[in-house]
Amino acid sequence: MSNNILITGPPGCGKTTLIRQIAAELALDVSGFYTEEIREDGKRQGFRIEFLDGKSGILARKGLSSKYRVGSYGVDLAQFDSLIAQEKLNIMKSACVIIDEIGKMELFSQQFRELITRVLDSNQAVAATIMYKPHPFADSIKNRADVDLIRLEKNRFQPAKKQVLDLMKTYNPARDF
Repeated sequence: MSNNILITGPPGCGKTTLIRQIAAELALDVSGFYTEEIREDGKRQGFRIEFLDGKSGILARKGLSSKYRVGSYGVDLAQFDSLIAQEKLNIMKSACVIIDEIGKMELFSQQFRELITRVLDSNQAVAATIMYKPHPFADSIKNRADVDLIRLEKNRFQPAKKQVLDLMKTYNPARDF
């Protein structure tokens, strides 16, 4: 049986909102992270990684000099890798892992790819958002036999939330949700 849920959909469909609501409702030992926008004067200037235990750092920022780029954003791979290294043990020992997101910026990191593979191979309950557009690594994990892939649409938010929570209950029948 699968214990991995991946949520995909076009930008702005509510993936981050959904995963945050799921994490808030889980009565489990949860670890992982969210990707937050950095806004200044109402304009997006970058992205920050916020771990559930309170650690945070810059993932990408406009004007950041980096060979790793997504659009106008330079990716701070060294900081992201450092945070992943610090959090790996917490993530691997928790009952449930929440990740927002498995996206193009994050996938520049080999450490992150290895962590994602280890988590998906584990018996932990995993709920993660994943990029909608094609990407070799992302597509390979979307197509795993042990993954339930949920395509989120703006007008199907509540049914998708119920589906994710029901799947999490199936993965962990002895747990209280």
